[in-house]
Amino acid sequence: MQNWALQNCLWLTNKNVNWNDVLKVCQYFIETPKPNLYLRQLPIEIHTKFIEENNALIQSLLDYLIPDHIRSVTQKRFAERYFLKYDEPLIRIRMLDIDLNRFGNFSDISIPLSDFEKLDMPASNILITENKMNFLTLPATPSTIAVWSGGGFNVSYLKNVQWLKEKHILYWGDIDEHGFQILHQLRRYYPNTQSIMMDYKTFEHFSEFSVAGARNKSEQLSLLNGEEHKLFERLKLIDKNRLEQEKISQGYVEEYLKSFLP
Repeated sequence: MQNWALQNCLWLTNKNVNWNDVLKVCQYFIETPKPNLYLRQLPIEIHTKFIEENNALIQSLLDYLIPDHIRSVTQKRFAERYFLKYDEPLIRIRMLDIDLNRFGNFSDISIPLSDFEKLDMPASNILITENKMNFLTLPATPSTIAVWSGGGFNVSYLKNVQWLKEKHILYWGDIDEHGFQILHQLRRYYPNTQSIMMDYKTFEHFSEFSVAGARNKSEQLSLLNGEEHKLFERLKLIDKNRLEQEKISQGYVEEYLKSFLP
């Protein structure tokens, strides 16, 4: 502890620190480094807000005391950093093929991310959408399940789902600069991800509904294919550079998927 003390002498001279309770927390985590409990369930004789109120100090100590039991060194939130339970993102799933249903009579469910990571659905195709309403209105499609992780850049929640690596992943996002950035992001996790209805033909077909959208500072999205990159560069040059998914008619979506995934 001498090295920690030398680097954190201000804590040691802070008269407002309740060291008895701080040490209770440290002792518990030394003995139980992976509690798998919610913060308020920890069997430590402290009030339930104590760790939150003293997060910086306790985290500094635990990083020193149990360095091999940190779930994520980039995670600043205490529960996610130290193998505690937390309010996880929910992943919503729709069975577009009723023969794939593993949940009884439920065709549309939401489950915690950690459960989704263990799921491994018996589908050939995983269709991920950016917009919730488009997700909800996807038509019946053979051997396909639809996934919605919260929209937009929340596709990052899906980055550690190992069973997705064995699937044919389809992504449908807005035709705008940010939509292509999200596609690029998803391909960092799953390189074979294929875009649908994010092509020049679709953009031109519904061009009357395009509007001016926010600009994206990204100049190079290296994981776009040739056609996608050409459209991305085109969007950077025009004023009405955004076609939202909701502007694409339901009939067009159904015909597209019917021909794309017969």
